[in-house]
Amino acid sequence: RVGLTYVQALCDFTFKPRGSWGKSSEPASPYYKTGEVNSYVIVLPNQNLKPQNQSGYELCADIYYGSSVVFNVTYYKQKMDDLIVRVLMNDPTTPQRDYQYQNVTKADNSGWEFSARFLYNPFTLDLSYTSVTSTYGEGFTSTSDPNIRPGKRIPDIPSGSFFARLSSRIPSFLSWTD
Repeated sequence: RVGLTYVQALCDFTFKPRGSWGKSSEPASPYYKTGEVNSYVIVLPNQNLKPQNQSGYELCADIYYGSSVVFNVTYYKQKMDDLIVRVLMNDPTTPQRDYQYQNVTKADNSGWEFSARFLYNPFTLDLSYTSVTSTYGEGFTSTSDPNIRPGKRIPDIPSGSFFARLSSRIPSFLSWTD
């Protein structure tokens, strides 16, 4: 991962634009390679699985007001190669559903992250919102699953999330330490 940051102070404000680029690899789970058979499902082994690889960049800006308020905004875009997907094999000779994990496609992930922190002694309020778009990319391997196609949303990845937390420090007269 490589990044660059610049900091500029102006009165009570501090501006911090940031940018980074990185590349990583994630090996396939041994479970995906060895498979499993139980009364509910058959996971067929696949010793040919390759690691998933991803690369991408992010552009960020942090704005500080004194030491009590922080705003962050981040845009990111990532590309994944050799995405590992559970593919329904649909063998009519078995009563269970049978699947196999395969490197079937590329994926594109992009999104925005917004966060803020407000400090008002003894309270801290943290807020964040994330918007995500994850779709199958070009270069897929044909599967029997019609949902694994370029441009289709990847299932089980939410399109957004929100987080809020209000916390407080315990006053010193209630502290359990000396």
